[in-house]
Amino acid sequence: MIYFSIFKFNHDIAAPLSTVDPCHPIVLNLTTAIQEKLMSIQNFFIGLMITAYGIISLQYNYRYTNLFSRSMFIEKWFGSMFTFLKLTSILASIIGLAVMFSLGDDLANFILLPFQKLFGI
Repeated sequence: MIYFSIFKFNHDIAAPLSTVDPCHPIVLNLTTAIQEKLMSIQNFFIGLMITAYGIISLQYNYRYTNLFSRSMFIEKWFGSMFTFLKLTSILASIIGLAVMFSLGDDLANFILLPFQKLFGI
């Protein structure tokens, strides 16, 4: 590979990408930053899909209830299938928003905080 420059040729700066040391701190920081951005974009779209599912299932609750057979266990504990599907739809929307804005770990820690204090974790 040939590099043209008006300055003195420096092999360290003009090295092709295949010869860059992957353990160099600048390269590590750059790849970590790129991976974090990709993970945040991926989390955003996954959270968006979960939230969309929660909103759509909340909107068409009656159709979903008629689509699935009734469960005596759910009817006993929640009163009706409508209530169960509405609660799960709202829960899916909340979890989707938490994942979308990268608050999933914080939400899980908040929910599990009493158990962590109980068991001394």
